[in-house]
Amino acid sequence: MAEPAGYDVSNPRQKKTLERIARTVPLRSRQHLLDAVLPREVEEHDLIAFARRLRRRRAAGKAYPSVVLDEACRVLPRAFEVLRRASVAQKQALNGVSMPLLALTAGEGLTVLDLAGHWEQEMRRAEVESRRRAEAAASRRDEVAQAERRLRQDRRAATQLCGEVRKLLERVADGDARLGLGRTPRRRPSVAQVVAELDRLADRAEALLAHEVRAVRARAFLFGLDPAGVQSWRDVGAALRATEKAALEEDPAAGPSSAATGARALEATEVEIDGAVARIVVLLTLVSDGFRAGHRVDPSLPRLTLSVSARSLLNPRAGRRRGRRRRRRGLASGTVSSQSS
Repeated sequence: MAEPAGYDVSNPRQKKTLERIARTVPLRSRQHLLDAVLPREVEEHDLIAFARRLRRRRAAGKAYPSVVLDEACRVLPRAFEVLRRASVAQKQALNGVSMPLLALTAGEGLTVLDLAGHWEQEMRRAEVESRRRAEAAASRRDEVAQAERRLRQDRRAATQLCGEVRKLLERVADGDARLGLGRTPRRRPSVAQVVAELDRLADRAEALLAHEVRAVRARAFLFGLDPAGVQSWRDVGAALRATEKAALEEDPAAGPSSAATGARALEATEVEIDGAVARIVVLLTLVSDGFRAGHRVDPSLPRLTLSVSARSLLNPRAGRRRGRRRRRRGLASGTVSSQSS
């Protein structure tokens, strides 16, 4: 789902107006009343799809859902005042419009405001987390680049050390094939090959130091072979392996856990907001239809018109008929303009 640009709920008057209407009738079970008021054929996914269509029409979310809340704050107080002064006959003519219905609509508006505030907090938290991860990734890239440079330098030094150790052991062997060192490794060995070569040469040096022939042991001593020096070769190989691991190790903070969790939380809140906005429009449409019916019976009752309605959702056939009429009018105007040209 495309991320909205933000929820426009910055008008403080909206909350005051909605709270004043919602407090008139305490609602213990809002969901129970919603289930009783909303038509059975209107499913939750229909409400969410309707709200998303409304969002797309409202400049990609820049005035969403404030346009619906403004409509509620315009219609609900007027309907409240009419109901407060209406006679019994007038209330019956309003076709089911009642104080609980107005309070239920205002309560859904307050839900949208709360959810929008929660969405803004989650969005700010996600932005902070995104910046933190970006900074950590940049720092990690610098560390990896330094480790790679150090690895190239250490591998070059270790390769050079292999050559020096090999020459030393060849002098100790003094041409004795039984003390041979095997084939020389290739010119550009990998880190694993360099480490293996250092370990092999160290093993060979230790064998020369402990050789059964006294003359071999003496040559080894004369040329400076000693256990501490041999162990230092192994240490060079271990350090080279650790440098390679640091250069190739993945950043543990680069996992998708926190980012994915934040995105899922934002998407879940968006779905809740869309559902609540659609329910407000449906409830406002029921209020408007009730006042329209009451106006036909008693012209003293006002007609509460809406700029946003859910009649297409409540009566899909009527919505399709209006769509066909608009298309026919568009085709007709196009035909007339082409003929006149």
